[in-house]
Amino acid sequence: MPLPRLFVARDTWLYKVARLLLGVSVAPWVRLRVSGVEQIPPTGPVLLAINHQCDIDPTLVMHVAHRPLRFMAAARHWRGHVLGRVLARTGAFPIEQGAADRDGIRTAIDLLAAGEAVAVFPEGVPHRDGVIRDFQPGIALLALRAGAPVVPVAIRHANEIWVDRRLRRPRVRVAAGSPVDLSDLHGRNSEAYEEATARIMRAVAELFETL
Repeated sequence: MPLPRLFVARDTWLYKVARLLLGVSVAPWVRLRVSGVEQIPPTGPVLLAINHQCDIDPTLVMHVAHRPLRFMAAARHWRGHVLGRVLARTGAFPIEQGAADRDGIRTAIDLLAAGEAVAVFPEGVPHRDGVIRDFQPGIALLALRAGAPVVPVAIRHANEIWVDRRLRRPRVRVAAGSPVDLSDLHGRNSEAYEEATARIMRAVAELFETL
């Protein structure tokens, strides 16, 4: 199992601090096990599609990825909250949930065009019951318009960290899989978006079942 790195050359200073704190506190506490991170390319554009179980999911993925990630996060975190400023300092950017946010989509496409790694939670919100919900079609729009490889990432047991107002120590698993093949899908039409969304969701769900 590849060991997560505590420091990556391209990290911002706040990202370095966050990665260090996660490495010495959160990861040991949840007895984190990681697999497949070599599937995340060290350079160049990549879109990470991740299932969402709880609010700690982004920190887990941040910790295991061997490169800085640009997280697409709910715009509500930017509305008068210190959290929004902290997220921005770590490279996150806002997206309006439940709406066609052209600015958020354009930001993601521009980041991918610049060779960044963009992390997306296509379910939109966390689902603590451990069941993967339908993915929103925005993930397919990004994948097909940007032409970047899509790497599925599955998280399991993170929803068991906080149960019945008690902090627990589950064996959390995070795994990355082979890029999803979308090479035969072309054009900007609903059929292509629906098929791409289904393939990405299936890849994450199948990976989730192996954990």
